[in-house]
Amino acid sequence: MPELSLTSAGPIAYACFAAFVAGFVRGFTGFGGAAVMSLILTLAYPPATVIPKVLLIDLAGNVPLLHSTVRLVEWRKTTISTIAGLVALPIGIYALLTLDAGIVKKFIAGVVAACAVAMLRGVRFKREPSDLTVALVGAVSGAVLGATYVAMVVMIFFLAAPGRVDVSRANGVFWLMVTNIVMAAAFVAMGAVAAADLPGLALVCLVYIGTTYLGARGFRLVRETTFRRLVLWILIALATVAMLR
Repeated sequence: MPELSLTSAGPIAYACFAAFVAGFVRGFTGFGGAAVMSLILTLAYPPATVIPKVLLIDLAGNVPLLHSTVRLVEWRKTTISTIAGLVALPIGIYALLTLDAGIVKKFIAGVVAACAVAMLRGVRFKREPSDLTVALVGAVSGAVLGATYVAMVVMIFFLAAPGRVDVSRANGVFWLMVTNIVMAAAFVAMGAVAAADLPGLALVCLVYIGTTYLGARGFRLVRETTFRRLVLWILIALATVAMLR
């Protein structure tokens, strides 16, 4: 399986297609963009070369969401979860870089499928979770994020809490933004993204940012529950294909 190198037209076009689909999903739902992009790209390329690039692209895609979400963040809960996630993040990154690519690819698909099924079932808490529970879920989410760059674990947790959906979405966006920055710094320091990839990466980022913006506008115009269920079924389908390949 060839490495993902954004230095020629074919891989760039394929990455732009993945970014186009993923950006719209990310902007509309506040989650799932990285999962969609990772599943599409790992069909053709090994995860260790896909995840660092998806991370940088998704980090850029967070920018259009911050303005509309930061004022809604529940700071105590999100801070506890974010700190715990950052502590566990290196465990996942180590797994990504050392485990067999086929195993990581199937793990990514399995995590996405399990999370999508949980969200379809409408998992909800009757009351607010304790600080300890928030920290434990944050740590597990950080380890999973490091290995797969799938943030759906923490998004399920936030969305399952009682309260407004837009507040839960804002908590997840902020959590992912902070962990993104730390992971991006780690991958850049390790040389996981080559300088030759940067022009192609910038083009893919522009596609992702543009469709994230459109998705964020659609969040206010389209019935959320219908679109969310469609996205979850798409994720299950993509994950199934990835596990069978």
